[in-house]
Amino acid sequence: MDLDQLRYFVSVAQTLNFTQAARLHYITQPAVSRRITELEKELGARLFLRSSHQVTLTPEGEEFFRYALSVLDMTAATRRRVQNIAAGKTGHIRLSAISTLDHVVHRVLTRFTRRYPQVQIDLDFSTGMVQMSAINKGEYDFYFSFLTLLQSSGSLSYQITDQDRFHLFVPRAFARRVDVDDFTSLAPLPLITEERSEGPFLVDQVFRICQARGYDTGNIIACSDLRSVSAFANAGMGFTLFPGAAEQSINTEHIDAFPIPGEDALLINAVGWDPRSGNSAVPAFLSVLRELYGGEDGEKDGQGEK
Repeated sequence: MDLDQLRYFVSVAQTLNFTQAARLHYITQPAVSRRITELEKELGARLFLRSSHQVTLTPEGEEFFRYALSVLDMTAATRRRVQNIAAGKTGHIRLSAISTLDHVVHRVLTRFTRRYPQVQIDLDFSTGMVQMSAINKGEYDFYFSFLTLLQSSGSLSYQITDQDRFHLFVPRAFARRVDVDDFTSLAPLPLITEERSEGPFLVDQVFRICQARGYDTGNIIACSDLRSVSAFANAGMGFTLFPGAAEQSINTEHIDAFPIPGEDALLINAVGWDPRSGNSAVPAFLSVLRELYGGEDGEKDGQGEK
C-alpha cells in the first residue's frame, strides 16, 4: 500500500467514477483500476462494486475511506511541518475555532504572527460537536469557542474574549411584522437551524430564546452546517438566529437582522486550553491572549482564565 494508491482510491470514492478520477491525477483509467485492484488484493476485501452503469462503495470501502483520508491528511500535515522547520519555523500551535468566531481568531493571529513569526500555525474551523470531540481527544492547543462549551469539558482553562448577542434574521419581505420581544408573529415561518447533533450548545440556546418568546420550535428546517442555514434564510425559506458577529461573514442580501434583547440572548466567547500542555509555544500564545483580553494580570473586569 502506498500514498498514490490511497489518493486514487479517495478520488474514486469521492467521484464514483474511475475515468473522472484518472483525469484528476493525469493518468489513464486502466492505471487507476489496476492500482485499486492491487489495493483490494492487499487488503483482502473489495472496496468498490463495479457495473457497466455505476460504481458504489462496499461497506469495507466506506470504512477504509475514513482511514485513507486520515492518512493523507496526516501526511500533508507532516510535510508542511517539516518544510516549515526547514524554513526556520521553530514552534507549532494547533488551533480549533467555531465558524462564528473568525473575528476573534483574526485579532489574535494578527498580533501573534507579528510577534512570533517563527511559530507555525494550523487552524481548523468546525462545528461545536466536532470541537467537543477534539477537546476530549486533546487534538488542539487552543479552542476558540463558546464559554458554555469550554466549561462543559471540565478540563480546560479559558480566557473570555468578548460578548456577542443573538440577532434575528428574517426575510426582508417579512421584516415589517417582526417583534423581537414576541416571536408569535413568526409562526408562519419555519425556524432554520443547524442540526443539534452538530452544534448542541448553539442550537439549545436558539430554542430557549424562541420558546421564551412564544415560538413553537417544532416547526424547523435542520441543516448540516451554518453555511446552509444562511443560504436557506437568504432564499426566504424561513428565519434564523445567529450571533451578531456572523452578519459580517454570511450573505444577507435578502434578509434583515434585528438584535434580540434580554440576558438569554447573550453569548459569551472564550478561548480554552489544557493547562497541562507541554507545548513550548503555548506560553507565547497565552501571553498574546492575556495582553488582548486579560489585562496586565491576566484578568479583565473580573473575567479571566479559570
